[in-house]
Amino acid sequence: RNANGIDKVFISHSSTVPELAQEEAYPKLVRAVPSETWVTEALVALCQEWDWMRVAVVYDPASLWANSSVSEAGFCGNFTAAGGNVHSELPWRGDAEDILRSLVADQARIVVLYMDAMDMRELFYSLYENRDDIELGFFDIPHAFLSPSFSAFYVDDGVVNASALYGAQG
Repeated sequence: RNANGIDKVFISHSSTVPELAQEEAYPKLVRAVPSETWVTEALVALCQEWDWMRVAVVYDPASLWANSSVSEAGFCGNFTAAGGNVHSELPWRGDAEDILRSLVADQARIVVLYMDAMDMRELFYSLYENRDDIELGFFDIPHAFLSPSFSAFYVDDGVVNASALYGAQG
């Protein structure tokens, strides 16, 4: 209760931090999205269902969310505990072509992305725009991208970036 005796409930429209699931510590918090724990469990289950037991992870090292997601308590740890193999963890440093080269070199087929939408859009755009480049020949290799967020296809004015969409499609 506040000074006026009014109970307040806080609604989180975007936070997925697992620590906020502690109902005793945060009894007045309601989430509009699932916690990162649920998302991680769903991604691991999806990989198991499709027998995708070797994945690459691209993440933004500057993001607290991405770092916790690829930690031992996050996707990488849970995926490994489930018998999976995270064969490469690639930090996003803003150079999509470097990431594509690494994915080709690692023969990555399943790529889990923990990056913000703008960076994902840049990666997908680069994938499509470099589709004829043999060195960056990831476009013609069967692959799948997994991400807890796929708002990467929209630019600021709400228009779909067609090259990013085609790049993600492969």
